Amino acid sequence: MSAGGTDGNIFIGAAISAVSERLVIERLHRDLSAARVPFALLANFQLGGRQLDCVVVTERRVVVIEVKASVLPVRGQVDGDWARLDIAGEWRHYTNGYRQALGQKERLVDAMRRRGDIGRYYPDAAVVFAKPLPPGSSLTGGVISRFL
Repeated sequence: MSAGGTDGNIFIGAAISAVSERLVIERLHRDLSAARVPFALLANFQLGGRQLDCVVVTERRVVVIEVKASVLPVRGQVDGDWARLDIAGEWRHYTNGYRQALGQKERLVDAMRRRGDIGRYYPDAAVVFAKPLPPGSSLTGGVISRFL
């Protein structure tokens, strides 16, 4: 399924049930359309047996986005473990979104290379929290983006 805009399209693999993913995709579409940047957004699709939240493609770049949301504090480092504070006050393992984004980026690179030379379109990767992180959160700067 696709939804078109003046300068871009959204291609959706499977229904998007996560509100956080919808918020990020809607915001990306709105911002890119307002900037009149030609784009394609690929959302919630499978590649190499893994689900990708979002891929943004413009004339200048390709970015793989791992979308996260948490109402509880999250902490972690780029290459380290991540944890989220549970309601009982204990820190529990939480998937390292940066590692997820890098793994998804590598899957996309492999798929692109199977089609031919990817030239200047080597993808970037980002972790995006759809809403501001809760107080008490501490994640490595530079790998986290916030759209809303």
